[in-house]
Amino acid sequence: MWSRTIVAMLLTLAFSLPAQAGSLFQYEVVNQLCLKGRDKPAVRVIANEDFKSILIELERSDGKSITLGPRAMKEGQTYDFTFSQEDGDFYYEGEITGTYPSDDAYSVPIDFSVFVGGNLSMEVPRDSIDLGSESLIIILTRPAGKAEIEVLGVDGALGEQEYELDGEAPGTPITLEWDAMRGEVVKLIVRGYDKWGFYMQEDITPWSLEIPHDDVHFATGSDVIEETEKPKLDKAYAEIMETVDRYGHMVEIKLFIGGYTDTVGDRGSNQGLSERRARSISKYFRSKGFNRPVYFQGFGEDALATETDDSVDEIRNRRAVYLLAAWPPNRSANFPRGNWKPL
Repeated sequence: MWSRTIVAMLLTLAFSLPAQAGSLFQYEVVNQLCLKGRDKPAVRVIANEDFKSILIELERSDGKSITLGPRAMKEGQTYDFTFSQEDGDFYYEGEITGTYPSDDAYSVPIDFSVFVGGNLSMEVPRDSIDLGSESLIIILTRPAGKAEIEVLGVDGALGEQEYELDGEAPGTPITLEWDAMRGEVVKLIVRGYDKWGFYMQEDITPWSLEIPHDDVHFATGSDVIEETEKPKLDKAYAEIMETVDRYGHMVEIKLFIGGYTDTVGDRGSNQGLSERRARSISKYFRSKGFNRPVYFQGFGEDALATETDDSVDEIRNRRAVYLLAAWPPNRSANFPRGNWKPL
């Protein structure tokens, strides 16, 4: 619904610890980052001598004990001691014990972590983006590592911010705030990293601008634009195109036309009339040459600019809104519904 680009670092599924060397065997942990239902973590052991058995004993961070093996191994042999893990991020520590044919034993400590889950994704809830307080929320599907925000204005960069995160669990809302910056914020480039350094990026355009204008006066019950009213629309169109010229290189601009009525007449009829009038204005701007997406919607008497009793002829409630934005406006008192229709 908004202008965005999603970018991910190349995911290497065989993410592993470097091999640990002992005089008698080596080991490494493979698939520490596992896609759910596809991969399994494993402790890979390389024997440098013959062993009667290799045994791996681990304790997981939640207290669960895990035993892998025992298994006999010949000199030069490599074997993956695989194990299963449910979704989540767990830490393991324990030891690997190699027993010789003579029954002498040799042990080394081992510790590592494993995450099992889906592909990395990031959500930036639209209603969390607050340009006034200069904050937003990100939600990652893997333990968080860090985040970055670049703030762009119409003439270029306004600043950037980097955040060191604390391994917040997947699904945790993380609030990011940026320092006050001079200039109008047009675009935010947000990157969220998991603790392994993989990241997702979203280019968010929270910019919007309502075009001031003189409202068109329609005949009672009509959605036809009279010739005497067209100069009002021509003046507004000039303002619209001036705004497009200024911001169009940064924003995928869309035009939203909302129509409203007073409380005179039947509520259902007013709803239909306001939508037809919004569509008429939308079509007029298209006929003038506006070539970007146009959406319209009628709100009838459900969003009064001035509260009145029923059946009150109030000119301030017979109005329209011309909004330029990258995405539809959030629902509010002024926009009580979100079912915008494309022209």
